[in-house]
Amino acid sequence: MDIVGILEAACLPVPEDVATDRDITVSDVWDHLAHDEWDVALDLLQELGDGWTAPAGSPVLIPR
Repeated sequence: MDIVGILEAACLPVPEDVATDRDITVSDVWDHLAHDEWDVALDLLQELGDGWTAPAGSPVLIPR
């Protein structure tokens, strides 16, 4: 699996209504992935992870 595939998988459990202090949502991450800006998508996904925790048993882990 390539990095984009990993980031796409990491986006799946994040609810659409979760937002950071800067109003970044998982939709923003998807937009950057669609434009092959995976480095920006990774940063935004990590920022989302600071304010939201995946439910227990979630198969997706984002390394820091």
